[in-house]
Amino acid sequence: QQQQQQQPGGGQASITDAIQNINIANYVTINPNITGIFQQYPQLRAQVVAAINQAISEIILPVVERSVTIACITTREMILKDFAFETDESAVKIASHLMVQNLAGSLALVTCKEPLRHSMASQLRNALIKTQVVDAQWVEQAAQVIAQENLELGCNLIEKAATDKALRDVDFQIAQAMELRRTPKTPLHDQFIQMHNWLRFLPEALRPKAGALVPHQKRVYEDFAKLPRDRVAQQAGGAAGGPSEQAVGAFEGQQQQQQQQLQQQAQQQQQQQQ
Repeated sequence: QQQQQQQPGGGQASITDAIQNINIANYVTINPNITGIFQQYPQLRAQVVAAINQAISEIILPVVERSVTIACITTREMILKDFAFETDESAVKIASHLMVQNLAGSLALVTCKEPLRHSMASQLRNALIKTQVVDAQWVEQAAQVIAQENLELGCNLIEKAATDKALRDVDFQIAQAMELRRTPKTPLHDQFIQMHNWLRFLPEALRPKAGALVPHQKRVYEDFAKLPRDRVAQQAGGAAGGPSEQAVGAFEGQQQQQQQQLQQQAQQQQQQQQ
């Protein structure tokens, strides 16, 4: 009996690395209207950074696990159906990456925004009250303002953790399925064939054809890279006002660069086939 490989992608440790590997203090912003008190009591900034870090740490694990699980299952089933007769494994990988990272990232944004807003405000409120250098009325106002200012930063960190884990997990799942394809005359290969007997019951338009996908079919996956993520974030709970573009640009830029590379690879493959 074959032992089942343990799926990579990491648990809590690898997910929280997304925060630990970044100095959040460099990105946390404080509204100019309340900076006076922070100049008077410089130690307050460290308390703010710790509170924001704690709020993100509380939210990130359940959000990432749920988002990645849904995104990977959806992507795996769609890819194995659409690319059932695809011989170019690199095309399968590119399409799965385009789909899974956008699904996981969008799900993470939708799921995390409101809980993160409340968690940040609560952590900030508790941290500032413990300093005993400011009054309760100021603490409540500052907690709400700082939470709103840094909400987008937290969302971007969680989104990046979700997309990174989704890419690792879907690679593992797709690789297992591809291994079954290339191993005929084994119980696992027979099981793979039986699992996909349902394909013949699909409507003609949805049924995979022999050979590679035609351009308009591949475009469905390429279009995942063009989805407006900022609109997804706003629909999740309103625009997060505040942090400068530099504060979140590093994370967004990395995601956009990844998507552009995948799009270029897909276009190159399409040109070669033509």
